[in-house]
Amino acid sequence: MIPSFRFDLGGHLSPEEIRSASLRSRPERAYVARRMRRLALHLALDCPQCWRAAEQARPAPRDPVAGALLRLARPGTWPGLRHDYLHALRTARRRPFGFARLVIEEAWVPTGLRRFTETLARAAPGRREIADVAVLASCRQGDLQLRRRARKQAAVQLREARALLPETTGDPLPHARTLELAAKLCLCARQFEAAERLLLEAADLLGPEHAGLRFELRSVAALPPALPEERRLAHFALALADLDRLRQAADPVDRLYALCSRARTMVTLLAVAPDVPWPGYDDTLSQLADAESLFSEHADPHVLCEALMNRARLLRLTDPVAALNVYLRALEGWTEIGDVEPFMAAVNETTALQRILGRNENFALLTVLETVCRRVEPEIVLGWLRRFMDQVENIDERES
Repeated sequence: MIPSFRFDLGGHLSPEEIRSASLRSRPERAYVARRMRRLALHLALDCPQCWRAAEQARPAPRDPVAGALLRLARPGTWPGLRHDYLHALRTARRRPFGFARLVIEEAWVPTGLRRFTETLARAAPGRREIADVAVLASCRQGDLQLRRRARKQAAVQLREARALLPETTGDPLPHARTLELAAKLCLCARQFEAAERLLLEAADLLGPEHAGLRFELRSVAALPPALPEERRLAHFALALADLDRLRQAADPVDRLYALCSRARTMVTLLAVAPDVPWPGYDDTLSQLADAESLFSEHADPHVLCEALMNRARLLRLTDPVAALNVYLRALEGWTEIGDVEPFMAAVNETTALQRILGRNENFALLTVLETVCRRVEPEIVLGWLRRFMDQVENIDERES
């Protein structure tokens, strides 16, 4: 069945109607309930009545509109996000059609974004900001297509975004996102020099308010294979300089975002090019250790556990015993949260490290599992354990 994405303005919604409508969305069919689509338009057009209702609604997180509202209400999750999403959250109520940008960042399937922006254009004719939103929507669609390995469809989205650029307000972000999508397509085609040039061009377009995105773009520019080491290091040094501006920011979310981004990127860089002497390794570890109280005060448990995981992955290179202790803390955190996928990833990585260290008793892991059993339904725990044992058997078969 092809999901319906017809948008209409209609009337205002109450908190109860928003809650009820969110339950009708069907993520498995990429279906967004009609009233939730109407709500997205009202909020994008800055309807005060619907904003008041949305702030009281507590919708079910089953579609991008509800997801955007819930994310707005949970700033503790913001430090772990990509810059584009964090910027959209910060400006959702401060710029024209800000909520539309937020829905675009929250979207997990490409279907429907074009109709959303077309309906906005009909509702607010003559507004150049709509072209900004449409370019960002096309770039987001292209990103989602690339995740599905649909390069031709992503290239179509890139052409549509480029065609709209002359109509935009001059905001550099839509232009930079277009260059970034073009760079990703070049990377897929193994056109590494072109990708590097496009990423750096995108970073140079942006001002200090987009320091986080400049860091992300320049870090990716350091990744292509066969890139000379001095160019890799030069790109990453500039990237760190962008990010270090956020270390002294007044807003703790900015400081934590900078640290989360730095740690996540450092893990990626070391995985892709472990022999390059990437700058900032020791600083990243010390900053992660020093910021635990900041995480506890201003970040939610998911963000803290992700930071612990990345700290353990970095420590594994130089101090595997210390890394094991940090992994176990992350395991305890995922146990408290009850999130299965990251819990299993932590179990797998901890088990692998224990084997490297020659520790086969897994006493600490058993302790964590006992804690899980006290907190979670036994059937769920059994399902986790079956999946874990299947993965262990697969590892043993590969090693033999």
